[in-house]
Amino acid sequence: MEAAPNFGQLALRAIRERTGEDLARIVTGSAADAMVAAGTGSPLDDGRAFVAPLSPDARAAWAAWLRRWLELASTVSMRAPKGLWDDATGFPAWQRMRPQVAHRVASARLRREAIFVSVLRVEDSDLWNRRSQVLVDQPFLARAATALDAAIMPGDELGRLDDGGFVVVSARELAARELAEALRSEIARLPGDGPQSLVVHIGSACAPWDATQPDALLELAALRAADAGSGR
Repeated sequence: MEAAPNFGQLALRAIRERTGEDLARIVTGSAADAMVAAGTGSPLDDGRAFVAPLSPDARAAWAAWLRRWLELASTVSMRAPKGLWDDATGFPAWQRMRPQVAHRVASARLRREAIFVSVLRVEDSDLWNRRSQVLVDQPFLARAATALDAAIMPGDELGRLDDGGFVVVSARELAARELAEALRSEIARLPGDGPQSLVVHIGSACAPWDATQPDALLELAALRAADAGSGR
């Protein structure tokens, strides 16, 4: 069964494209309340605000537009099948990607082409997701999702795993490395010494040579990412 797209992420991407402001973002928690009180953010709903380097009138207009999409996203979320989309990033879960990956692998085999399934793991991401909410007004995973969304190439598919990693499916061998560099660049923007522990590890499996079943490819890629993290 298909799940609905993440309207909030799509709307925010559209705002960035139309205004040319990559810093447009949604801020949550106490930081959102503080920015609204200071006049640097426009309220969206309880606990969320829209922040962008725009004039107050333009920011308020975009906030009103974004608010309608977030309301739609909330309505769809309540009706959509659970577990097919990751709440923290808006990326599809592996459960949703699996049938598409199987189709891509089968099609590639007929054309005698390769499909790469790669896993990206970030050490201490859960810890920094909590800390960055306080330090930089936005959870690390939300920042990572924005960076990955900007770096993903047409034809590549990006998703989130239940254990917190990211998975990318591509016909290009370099896709995972490109996304890892995007993550590292985002990590470098975080304040303090903590980001030094946010190390990105990659593991890849190639169909049809390593395996042909989606879960087998994912398992092998995850194992290789774990090996990279342990230095083996």
